[in-house]
Amino acid sequence: MIDRKALLNDLKQQVKAVEADLGRQVKALGDVGARLRSEYDQARKLGRTAATWTSWLDERVTQVAVAWVLGTVFVRFCEDNRLI
Repeated sequence: MIDRKALLNDLKQQVKAVEADLGRQVKALGDVGARLRSEYDQARKLGRTAATWTSWLDERVTQVAVAWVLGTVFVRFCEDNRLI
């Protein structure tokens, strides 16, 4: 049986770790930061966001981190249940 509270707490910690790593990667890899900045500038220009660059980037990093962690959980579930 899965301990849902423990799993949730563990996954929250994992998301924080992935967020920190992604944040470092965005800063270290100039082309990634430039592409994200271009995407942000376009969103601002079209009125799709009113967020600051830093706020927008933090939200984007969080979305990617959560997607990464949930994706790995899904794959692990499929493996454990012999679906793949």
